[in-house]
Amino acid sequence: LVALGAAVAGEALAAAFVLGLAVRAPGGGLRLGLSSPAPSWWLRVLGVELVVIAAGVAWAGLLSWQGLAPVSQEVAGAFDPGGDSVGLMAAAVLAVLLAPLFEEILFRGMVQSVGVARLGRTRGVVLTALVFGAMHLAEPMSVPPLIVLGLGAGWLREASGSLWPAVLLHVLNNGLAAALALAAGAAALAG
Repeated sequence: LVALGAAVAGEALAAAFVLGLAVRAPGGGLRLGLSSPAPSWWLRVLGVELVVIAAGVAWAGLLSWQGLAPVSQEVAGAFDPGGDSVGLMAAAVLAVLLAPLFEEILFRGMVQSVGVARLGRTRGVVLTALVFGAMHLAEPMSVPPLIVLGLGAGWLREASGSLWPAVLLHVLNNGLAAALALAAGAAALAG
């Protein structure tokens, strides 16, 4: 829980730092994309989440086939249903709500905005997804599916013109991961 809180605090400080520098993209201003998207984008988020889930399941299957665990015991322990309920709630709020918001503002709102302005849409989205994956190297087994998540979030951000579909995708993804970790912990306690 402490590590998760420190990671979110670090992301918030990084986001504040980049905003404080007032990075300017050509054409004036940093395009954070805080406008509301068209209603049709909310349904597209679900389609992208299905692709992200499929990539995650395929990766977990490959790891399992190799005898490797997709997440560390530390991450799984943050969602231990037999642990402290306050800690569990704090981990859920941090992982499911705050981390996605901070990470999407930082990566799709700031980094991708500058990357797309300087490198073009495709290269900017891909580079941002790779940097997003690299930021999670503390959990190396999760990096490939997180790059897929980053690509999906990047596409949603660029195609919709809004950051909010990417935030929702990230919230859904982290919520599903937290629910699965909680269910696995409950099964282990029952078994």
